[in-house]
Amino acid sequence: MGSRLVPADATNPYGHWEDYGFVKLNSALLRERIARSDWEKRIRKLIDCRIALGIPWGWKDPRTCDLLRDYLTFFDNPTFIRCIRSATQIEASIINAYGWSPANARFGRLRREHELDQYLPRDNTFEVDFTELRTDRRKIVESLVQFCGLAGATEQRISSAINFIRPLAER
Repeated sequence: MGSRLVPADATNPYGHWEDYGFVKLNSALLRERIARSDWEKRIRKLIDCRIALGIPWGWKDPRTCDLLRDYLTFFDNPTFIRCIRSATQIEASIINAYGWSPANARFGRLRREHELDQYLPRDNTFEVDFTELRTDRRKIVESLVQFCGLAGATEQRISSAINFIRPLAER
């Protein structure tokens, strides 16, 4: 999902797998480095470029949670994949990635979860339990393929996705 991804670094040696274009624009808006009208124009252009590819597409960026209401205005019937992790895992990730205090990490997690709970369209959201994904990879990947309408996914691509996911034993 994306052609230019945020690379691995000290906070995530396996890579973030976040779309650089969305991360860059979302970060700029949330840090008040660009005006909302500029963000809206640039995000619209980025979305239009992805749609023009004529293939299924998407992006991963935790900051999208903070901008979910805004993003919903760009799409008629969007589909979402929500990864469910324990509060402890989420907060540890926030602390590691952003250097936030435990109290700020908890607040950030709760704020993002509230936005997701309030605004994600239930009928168009597939929830993936992070632990289950890592323990029953085939079941989850096949369910994701079906949910996303990727009927043309070959066994080779499905197997590749399954093998890409690190098993729970690997931490």
